[in-house]
Amino acid sequence: MPDYQSATLGDRRFTTTTGKKGRFGAQRNRLVPDIADDGDPATGLGVLTSDPSDVKSCAPHHAPTCHPKTFAIGGTSLSSPEAAALFTDLLGAHGVTAGVGDIHAALYSAYAAHHGAFRDVTVGVNGNQADVDRHAARGSAAELPVTAQPGYDTLTGLGAPLWPRIAPFIFAPQPQNAAGAIRLSSPHSPTRPTAAVVRWAPAPASRGQLAAARATVLVTRAGRNAIVYRARSASPTGSHGFLARHGGTYRLSVTERDLAGQASAIFTKVLVVPHDDRAFTLHGTWTRVSGPHDYAGSVISTDDRGSFATITETGRRYVLEVHTGPAYGELAIDHAGVTIGTYDLYSPHAGRRRIAFFGTADTQDKARSFAFRYTGLKNAASRATTVDLDALIVRR
Repeated sequence: MPDYQSATLGDRRFTTTTGKKGRFGAQRNRLVPDIADDGDPATGLGVLTSDPSDVKSCAPHHAPTCHPKTFAIGGTSLSSPEAAALFTDLLGAHGVTAGVGDIHAALYSAYAAHHGAFRDVTVGVNGNQADVDRHAARGSAAELPVTAQPGYDTLTGLGAPLWPRIAPFIFAPQPQNAAGAIRLSSPHSPTRPTAAVVRWAPAPASRGQLAAARATVLVTRAGRNAIVYRARSASPTGSHGFLARHGGTYRLSVTERDLAGQASAIFTKVLVVPHDDRAFTLHGTWTRVSGPHDYAGSVISTDDRGSFATITETGRRYVLEVHTGPAYGELAIDHAGVTIGTYDLYSPHAGRRRIAFFGTADTQDKARSFAFRYTGLKNAASRATTVDLDALIVRR
């Protein structure tokens, strides 16, 4: 099966009249036909002749009395040259005086874009389904339907082409756009919080974009130049799971290649995996508390004066994730022996807060040490002075 079919018919399902089910895109071989055209002698274009040898247009034995005549024919003798003539009209309308090469990629891309480029033919039968089933049972045929149905089918292909709507895909095809995502699949799990998944797919196609055929996917870990996952010729849509590390920064890069081999711009996405509360070195009295919405399933909590937690990590920007609520007090953050910020964690309602406390995109990427101190202070509205620490996010 060629790429232009496997890439655009992959999820196209069928059911035969005898109950056989399958997917067109899962077949091993090329499917035919590609397009349909009117082959009905009752509705198709008329054929004009003034050929004296055609006795139907002449009086018997009197060739000089022959007159031009229009008559009807049908089948492929009508539909094939009719389709070729309409396509030639399209070429002429665009000033093309020579061929434009293989147009299969354009046809199937226009179909996949749902651009209204084909008149779907949904009624008709070609052959006997039981005969096909018998041949398929002997391995001499594929179990494919012989009855027309909505969308692509092996009776009328993509449907009857509306050539002006297919023109952008033929004359000025645009490269595909890539899209993707990288995320933690279960960040609140106590056992596998760093399980990660990457997904990639073509971005929604716009007018004149050829369908994607292959994708190049790369996942790397920043700071170590480590390749976590690489696929040079992957399906245009796919996913991959891997186990990340606490504190790691992972970069997803995706390039889609369309049916003409054109490469998309590189799509990138970054995942920053937090440090769990277990990464802190604790001083004083802290309690680990389980919570279903906390990173890795827990936070560390203190209401003991003099308690603090320290950590040393390499990065540019540092973000602390904490709890807030009606019983929370003040948190101080120190760097190099200097308090760089104090933060009131009180809120009338229980919630969470991310505190971006150090660095910008231009900050030097290097190791730094921080201390997170319980001050024992609170504002007048708070019922208590508790401080909870959930996770540290370090962006490189």
